[in-house]
Amino acid sequence: MQTELDTGRSSERTDLAWQRTGLATAAGAAVVARLTLDRIDLLVPVLLGVAVLFSMWVVVMFSSRTSERDAKSRRRTPPDGRPPWALTVAICLIACVEMAATLRA
Repeated sequence: MQTELDTGRSSERTDLAWQRTGLATAAGAAVVARLTLDRIDLLVPVLLGVAVLFSMWVVVMFSSRTSERDAKSRRRTPPDGRPPWALTVAICLIACVEMAATLRA
């Protein structure tokens, strides 16, 4: 028995997963900012703002890739290391802010 391969939707699902991960990271940064703003002064908004910017860049990048791919008959651009790097930096910034807030408590 031969099954048909789903060749057109796997890249869209991957892009949606990247978008969800970026949004979840931005939401995590917002929650940490809300919970730690009273314990640490100026450092919290700056670091978490950078984390939100990196996260939202990933969301925008993968939403534009989806629309570009639709316009170019689903031709996939080669992957690079920028989105994982951006989310890693964002998550590390969130963790550093939370550790600093824990040590100050």
